Amino acid sequence: MLDKIKNLGLAGGAIFVLGFAAQSFLPWWSIAIVAFLVGVWQSESARKSFAYGLLSVTLLWTIYAGFQSYQNGGLISDAVAQMLGGKISGTQLIFITGLIGGIVGGVSAMTGTFFRQVIK
Repeated sequence: MLDKIKNLGLAGGAIFVLGFAAQSFLPWWSIAIVAFLVGVWQSESARKSFAYGLLSVTLLWTIYAGFQSYQNGGLISDAVAQMLGGKISGTQLIFITGLIGGIVGGVSAMTGTFFRQVIK
């Protein structure tokens, strides 16, 4: 059991660190490639792959968006929230951004697991 938790932590940490590095230089969708490759490398099941992809990318994008919002005093996130109809706040927009990124990461990691199963 402890081994499985260690593997999930390793995979999630790899997506977080490699995703941060990739997104520093590449477009936003580079996180999907990173999650896919980690899913191919460290795959136990599709459900677990989706979970570590979802959690690590959600955490990464929420922290990154929150940091960016903090740097400009929340002006941009509030303005974008107003452009989207004004029914959400800038803080809620940050969490929605993280969740959307997390879904991309989860599906990509799960796809990597399925790819590994197909070629195996």
